[in-house]
Amino acid sequence: VQRRAVLATVAVYAAIAMGALLRHGMRHGGTYQPPVDTPTALVLHVTLVAFAVAGVVALVRGLFATAAQGEAGGHDRAALRALGKRLAWLLGAQVALGVGSFLVVFIFLQPDVQHVHDSVVPTLHVLFGALLLSQCLSAVLWTRHLVSRGAGASSGAASGASLGAPLGGAL
Repeated sequence: VQRRAVLATVAVYAAIAMGALLRHGMRHGGTYQPPVDTPTALVLHVTLVAFAVAGVVALVRGLFATAAQGEAGGHDRAALRALGKRLAWLLGAQVALGVGSFLVVFIFLQPDVQHVHDSVVPTLHVLFGALLLSQCLSAVLWTRHLVSRGAGASSGAASGASLGAPLGGAL
């Protein structure tokens, strides 16, 4: 599950980076120029998104399996289960916002978004991408903290009362 967390984080980051290039491009003499032509950038972004979705789904499955295995052994793994639920919810919202962004920017408005209300869905897509990345990174930290400690992780301050905190008191 630790490797899955790292791979999901890298995949989500790559998708965000390509999405940023697609959204912002590069400026050449004050004019907007996409880094690569827009259809190619869109295909690259969607491809990276497919890898990110697969990585996050694998991570969520791994978090639930690890939580169940730890709980069967008498260890408190509620943080991993809660993180898996957050990741699943964020992934669903992010995919829906991505589809909405595509429709707003490339179908209905074309790339010339003129008003603030035209960019709400794409901006929410960026926000949820950042939230998804933060939760993937949280999975890296939690799995490193809880899972790598092995059987002894359920005793002491490392996993007791501190699990209620977002990153845990010991982190």
